[in-house]
Amino acid sequence: MRLKGKAKEILGLMRAKIFGVTSGQNVYIGKHCSIKGKRLITLEDSVTVRPYTQIWSGGGEKKTVRIGKGSEIGERCRISITNSLNIGEKVLLSPNVYITDCDHEYRNVDVPVINQGIVQRNQKVSIGGLLHWNQCGDCR
Repeated sequence: MRLKGKAKEILGLMRAKIFGVTSGQNVYIGKHCSIKGKRLITLEDSVTVRPYTQIWSGGGEKKTVRIGKGSEIGERCRISITNSLNIGEKVLLSPNVYITDCDHEYRNVDVPVINQGIVQRNQKVSIGGLLHWNQCGDCR
């Protein structure tokens, strides 16, 4: 392994320990990331989290974020989960992607949205998976 690759691996391991997340081998976490949720967040082998990304997991034991092997989270992405998120293997999120499983209440137009609270419906979010293509290019 080249020196740069080894340095990124060591840096990723150190940042994973600092944030208290569960991580596999060859995980890289870029500079200026914010990861909150500690053991509720799992980064599998060869996951890359680019700089300035925010990953937040709140709630109890079953409210988890799992990012699958070989996946890459682009710069300045925000993942804010109150229930559950599963990102599959080799998923690529471009920069500036926002993923959440909750929303602000907004039914009362006479009250500012920020004062109406958060809506949660115990959703589980799943991103990624394999599509199989036949020879005609149709998805099956």
